[in-house]
Amino acid sequence: CTTPTTTIYDLSGNLKEWTDDLRDPGPPAAYGVRGGAFDNNSLGLQCGFTFTALPETLIESNLGFRCCCTVGVDCP
Repeated sequence: CTTPTTTIYDLSGNLKEWTDDLRDPGPPAAYGVRGGAFDNNSLGLQCGFTFTALPETLIESNLGFRCCCTVGVDCP
């Protein structure tokens, strides 16, 4: 899996990842989670796979985030 510009690779299979897609303001707030983790079934390892919104207080060993920015625009 890559981004549309194919500059970021391997977006599925390591961890499910939080997004900034606020689905329920809560409390607690619930955000969309995308991708799949190492322990998901094969359908969960596809880039387009979207989990149900999860509460922001949830902690799981297979759930994380990825810091991304555009150099010179979003990044120092």
